[in-house]
Amino acid sequence: MKKFDFSGTGVALVTPFDSKGKIDRKAHKKLLSFLAKGGIDYVVVSGTTGESATLSKDRKSTRLNSSHSSVSRMPS
Repeated sequence: MKKFDFSGTGVALVTPFDSKGKIDRKAHKKLLSFLAKGGIDYVVVSGTTGESATLSKDRKSTRLNSSHSSVSRMPS
């Protein structure tokens, strides 16, 4: 199993929803971009508090995939 270094500044992500209750991917990517430009070291997707406990498996997958495609821009 790969070990991760969670040192530095991390942010637990919120999940932006659109007016129809679907995950707003555009807003999600905008949030990740904003955080990356701010110099954070890592993000926490689907943590143990907030809306993560109430998201369906499909919504969790959508959010994780959307985050993964944007995280490559973050500093390493």
